[in-house]
Amino acid sequence: MRFMLICKASRQFEAGVKPSSERAEAWKEYCEELVKAGVLLAAEGLYPSSEGIRLSYPVSGGKPRVTVGPFDEVQGLVAGFMMIEVETKEEAYVWAMRLPDPHGYGEGGSRASASMRPGGMDSRCGNEASGSGSAGSGGYDP
Repeated sequence: MRFMLICKASRQFEAGVKPSSERAEAWKEYCEELVKAGVLLAAEGLYPSSEGIRLSYPVSGGKPRVTVGPFDEVQGLVAGFMMIEVETKEEAYVWAMRLPDPHGYGEGGSRASASMRPGGMDSRCGNEASGSGSAGSGGYDP
């Protein structure tokens, strides 16, 4: 099963404050452990919202409204992610619980990949599921 480990943005991240050397080293070690365990598929850090846009769709089927960052509200913003492939949701949660906190008082989480839904298709993108794992493995059905 594929899971995304999500690192939420904080006010410090949005302000461009770099993590301390100790916290940066903790992230490096954590990523190395994911690689050694053979579960890391991808990992990316993102720029603060000042480098992005937000799309909203005020009318169903209409054109999107574009808002240029930075955004005042930090809640819900993502600072980075790691995609892992593990056997069970419990294993994903164990990895998630070990996520280092980049700035202190941060937030993170884990969510199953939608491509693992029963039926083999991710209806939002029309992509066929990867075929690795199954929605039934580990008893998890989002």
